[in-house]
Amino acid sequence: MQDDALLFSISQIISKFALVSLVIVVVSISGYSGFLTLLFITFSSIFFTFIFLLFTLASTLKKLNSSIICFENISKSFIFGVPLVFSGLLFSALTSFDRVFLKEYSSLTELGLYSVSISFAAVATIFQSVFSVIWAPTVYKWKAQGVGLDMVPSISSTITFLVSLIFCLAGIFSWLVDYLIPSEYGDVKYILVSCLVYPLLYTLSEVTGIGIGITKKTYWTVLIGLVCLFVNVVLNFVLIPTYGAKGAAITTAITFFVFFILRTEISSLIWFSIPRVTIYTFISLHVALSCCVTFFGAVYNDTFILVYLILLIFTLFIYRKFLFLVVNRCCPHARWD
Repeated sequence: MQDDALLFSISQIISKFALVSLVIVVVSISGYSGFLTLLFITFSSIFFTFIFLLFTLASTLKKLNSSIICFENISKSFIFGVPLVFSGLLFSALTSFDRVFLKEYSSLTELGLYSVSISFAAVATIFQSVFSVIWAPTVYKWKAQGVGLDMVPSISSTITFLVSLIFCLAGIFSWLVDYLIPSEYGDVKYILVSCLVYPLLYTLSEVTGIGIGITKKTYWTVLIGLVCLFVNVVLNFVLIPTYGAKGAAITTAITFFVFFILRTEISSLIWFSIPRVTIYTFISLHVALSCCVTFFGAVYNDTFILVYLILLIFTLFIYRKFLFLVVNRCCPHARWD
């Protein structure tokens, strides 16, 4: 799309609008919404978006000439892309097995509790989605131009700060969830922080693990997916029968902590090594604390809020130079040193 953000946004809106419109029309006419019907609706919405982009980019497509097609590049693209297909399937399984195990080895009550917690944590996926859409094309453009890659360590530090900030604020204010849901879902506020680990660590790993994509060694993603899937299945099998939704939340947190570590370490191994001590320190603290809150939050809730408050102050102190820089750029007349 040649960096046309408006066109990209419109294509996303058209896809979602077509999906919702078709669901309303089909259900209104037939009243049936089986799997095949939903599959057809989803395919149709994607097809409408494809037609829109085909007409919109017609002038660009006309400029393409079969003589410039390089089959060597096509084969390289397949080598790059095929492992991503398998890793995508593994990732889908990774994010689905928690609900499958809850349904089979726990109760529907626990499944509902976990689903509500995931729904609240899904707010963080907005941050994940926006960053991923912007980050990937930007860093590949830097690679093509041979500039900007030296900024990866500072960007990873910035994202670590934002992730830590979100964790702390969620831990401090999770009790507000009680005012939004029925009392029988009171444990959601303890499970919520563990459910945030997936979208936040995935976002951070997009930066720290970018070397896998830069070097085009995407076969590592399959290995990462297999290891994480094994960890996820084992922990789900061990924790869910006893702890239900809490076990599922902790399993997801630990799985994506392993996912984050593997992506970061492999990227540092095959590309270049970014400073990781501070990143690992903060992330390890937050993952361990989120698991403790999930297990013991009902007993030590006030204590954990105090711990998160102290951790927030500590985080702001460690990243004070970054905060001063932001304030000085936003308010140049109010200099902070």
